[in-house]
Amino acid sequence: ISMGPGWSGVVDGLTQFTNDPQSAGMHVGLNLFGSACEDVAYTAPRVPIAELPGNGRALQTALPTAPTELQSAALPALRSSLGYARDWATQHPNSKTILLLVTAPLDGDCNTNDQDMSAIARTGVMDAMSIPTHVIELDMNANEDLSSIAQADGTGEARVIDTLELGIDQVLFDLH
Repeated sequence: ISMGPGWSGVVDGLTQFTNDPQSAGMHVGLNLFGSACEDVAYTAPRVPIAELPGNGRALQTALPTAPTELQSAALPALRSSLGYARDWATQHPNSKTILLLVTAPLDGDCNTNDQDMSAIARTGVMDAMSIPTHVIELDMNANEDLSSIAQADGTGEARVIDTLELGIDQVLFDLH
């Protein structure tokens, strides 16, 4: 998750999602990304994937209440997060595994661009684990359409949301 516009909606939505009784039994983990351009900075998630509701408090406390970094190293974060998701999926072959990228528009940090992001997302569904990458963009006024990342692996359009109007908790339920 990149901390940019709409951050408070992300915090509120994740809190609502993890507290909702309908989320019980889902497995959720969390990683945050900022300005570090090395993949190794994102190989260990902030909160490992574990079952709700037990993992809810760890997820909630891992989110800062306000953005601390506005740069977006989405490319190395996506590569590393997909690797972690593959490892988890291999250990849990009967569970559905998806990767959800919540980000502000890509800003080019760490040579991040939608073509490279799309190629990484495509590799997620090409291997035996078939892990799709869903994209939520948190800026309604963005000049960039991140749908190419979501389309690369067949998940469709990027969801561009104003978290004040459509809560991210509802988006998370829709993906389940």
